[in-house]
Amino acid sequence: MPFPGVHDIHQLVYDSFHQSKQGLAMINHNGDIIMANTAFYTITNIQNETFDFHQFSSLALIDDTKKQDIQLALQETGSWEGKIWFNRQEGELSSYWLTVEAFHTSSPENLYYSITLTQANDPLEKRKEVHFLAYDDPLTKLSNRISFEKTFHAIFGENRNTYHIGALLFIDLDRFKLINDTFGHSCGDLLLKNAAERLRSCLHRPDLIARLGGDEFVCMLPFLDDEQAAIETAKDIIAAFSRPFTLHENELHVTVSIGISFHPHDGDNFETLLTQADSAMYRAKKAGRNNYATSKAELHASHFEHLQLENMLHNAIAGEQLVLCYQPQVNADTGQINAVEALVRWEHPEYGIISPGDFIPIAEESGLITEIDEWVLRTACWQNVQWQQKGYEPVKVSVNISTQQFMQKNLPNKIADVLADTQLDPTLLEIEITETMVMQDTDLSARQVERIRHMGVKVAIDDFGTGYSSFQYLKHFPADTLKIDRVFVKDVDTNDNSRSIMKSIINLGHELNMRVIAEGVETQQQLLQLRHRSIDDIQGFLFHKPMPAAHNWEKLFRKPTQ
Repeated sequence: MPFPGVHDIHQLVYDSFHQSKQGLAMINHNGDIIMANTAFYTITNIQNETFDFHQFSSLALIDDTKKQDIQLALQETGSWEGKIWFNRQEGELSSYWLTVEAFHTSSPENLYYSITLTQANDPLEKRKEVHFLAYDDPLTKLSNRISFEKTFHAIFGENRNTYHIGALLFIDLDRFKLINDTFGHSCGDLLLKNAAERLRSCLHRPDLIARLGGDEFVCMLPFLDDEQAAIETAKDIIAAFSRPFTLHENELHVTVSIGISFHPHDGDNFETLLTQADSAMYRAKKAGRNNYATSKAELHASHFEHLQLENMLHNAIAGEQLVLCYQPQVNADTGQINAVEALVRWEHPEYGIISPGDFIPIAEESGLITEIDEWVLRTACWQNVQWQQKGYEPVKVSVNISTQQFMQKNLPNKIADVLADTQLDPTLLEIEITETMVMQDTDLSARQVERIRHMGVKVAIDDFGTGYSSFQYLKHFPADTLKIDRVFVKDVDTNDNSRSIMKSIINLGHELNMRVIAEGVETQQQLLQLRHRSIDDIQGFLFHKPMPAAHNWEKLFRKPTQ
C-alpha cells in the first residue's frame, strides 16, 4: 500500500474533523469561529459565525458559578473540562463532556481556544426507546414528571447556595373535564397535544416543560434575571391560549390558570416549589381563571410551620434568645431623656432576627405571651437598676403588657414581686396598656389600674386614637401618660385634619393631668408642628432608634448643656 501524500493527509484530517461525532471548534479571542464541524453546530444550536459565551452558557445550562469557574481556570491554567447539559429537541436533556483549551500562535496577542464536545453516553436505539417510555409522556411527547424532576435536580441540585433566580410554572387547563365529558376523550387527547405545542411556542431555551398528568403541565425557567421575567412568560402563555382550538371541526375556547413559585425564594427543592406553584395556581382559579398568581411562601405558612415556630419560641424563652432593645422618650423642647420603652426582639441562632410581628401573634395564641411579658418586665426593671448603679440619670422604663397578662387578677402582685426582687423605685416603672385592652372588662381594668398606680407605678394609655378613643373610659381609668399613635403623627405636617386631631388630643391629655407623648416622629417638620401644639415628649427615629442595653447610654442619659 503506497504511503499517502501530503495532500491526501490533509484531506483525511479535513474529513475526520468534519465527520467527527464530537463537536469541534476553534475560536479567536474576539469570539469569531475560525472553524467548526457540523456536530458542533448541531449540539450547540449556534446559528451564526460568532461564539457568544453568554449565549452558549444559557444553551448549555451553565449557571453563573460554573461560568466563573471556567473563566478563572482558563486565565490560570489555560484549560477547563467538565460535564455540561444541553436541552435537546422535545425537552430531552443530553450530557456532554466539554473541554476548552487556550493556546497562542507565534504572536502572544493571538489567543485562540479549541472546544471539544463529547457526548457523555451514546445509548443504542433500544435504550433510547426504553428511556422514552420511562421519561416521556406518550401522548404529548413532553417529558413526564420523573424526567422533569431529574432535570430539576441536575440543574439546581448542586447549586442551592447560588443566587440565580429560577421559576416553576404550574399550568392547568380551565374546565378540561367539561370538554372531555362533552366531546369525548379523543377530543380531549387532541386538545392536550395542541396545548402542549402551544406551550412550547411560548418558551425559549433553556426552558423545560413536562406534563404531570391529566391536564396539568409544569414549566421550569432555570436562569432568570428577575422574577418579572417569569410573570411575563405566564402572560405570554395566557395570551397564546386566547386563540381558539379547532378540534374535530369544533372550535373551542380554552383558558389556563397558572401558579408561579420562585427558586430560591419559595424553596430550594422540587417538592416544595411544586407545592407552592400548585397552591398559587388554585388561587388563580379562585380569582376567576384565565389568570396567574405568584407564590410567596411566607404568606402561606402551613400549620406545620406554625407549630414549628411555636416550638422554636419555647426554646427561645428557655435558651435566652430573647433580648430587649430600648427606645428613648425625650422632652420635645430640651431633648433630655425622660423614659425608655422596652421592646422585645428574638435573635434566633440560625434565622437571625425574627420580627415581633411574626412571633407575638403566635405567642398570644399559644399562651406563651404571659411568660414573655414576665421576662420583659423583670429584665427591663433589672436593667434600669444597672444603669443607675453606673451613675446614669434615673429615668422611667416603660413596659408593654399583653391583654392576657393584664386580665390576670394577680398582675399587681407580680409587679410588686419584680420591684422587690430588683429593688427598682416603683416611680421609675411605667406599664403600657391599650384602649382596646381596658374595654374588654371595664370593672376589672379599673381595679387593675387603681392597684398598679397605688404602688407608685405609672400607667400609660398606648396607641391612643386607634381603638375606642372614648372620653368616658379616660374618666374611669386615670392614667399618667397618653401616647398618641403614629397614624396621626405621620402627616401632621401636611394634613389639616391630623393637626386638628393632634391639638385636641394634647389639650385633652393636659386637661386630665396626663403627660402626652407622640410616637413615630421621624422628621423635623413633624417635630415643629408637635412643639407648636405643646407636645410634652417625643419618641421616634428622628431622635433614636431602639438600641440594645449594651449601647453606650452615658451620653444619652447625661443632661444636655444649657
